[in-house]
Amino acid sequence: MKNKRLAVMVGLLFIASAGATETTPPAAPVNTPVCSIDNSFWQTPRSGAAILANQALRPCVNALLETPGSLLLITAPDTDDASIQANELRQWLLALALPANRVRIQTGSVNPNLQLELQHD
Repeated sequence: MKNKRLAVMVGLLFIASAGATETTPPAAPVNTPVCSIDNSFWQTPRSGAAILANQALRPCVNALLETPGSLLLITAPDTDDASIQANELRQWLLALALPANRVRIQTGSVNPNLQLELQHD
């Protein structure tokens, strides 16, 4: 119950900080966002507040929260650094109360940056 309340609070923070005024989320996003996290993100200290404030993450996290049954896939190049970054990002998102079973990592991307993408079951 506590985790559900925290997840709702985090969701409201993301939606409110994005300037959303709609109270009823759509059944599925019209355009599924793809969010790219560039290397400058990893060159600054990270915290829960920094993750919440990150403009690049916001569209994908909002889409996950608004779309029941969806998954957030973090794709990373097949390197040690990228794998560590993907795991760190996932842990931050889980610490901010996103459900662990809805945030997954996949390696082997050709893109040099981490990418987040919503997937539907």
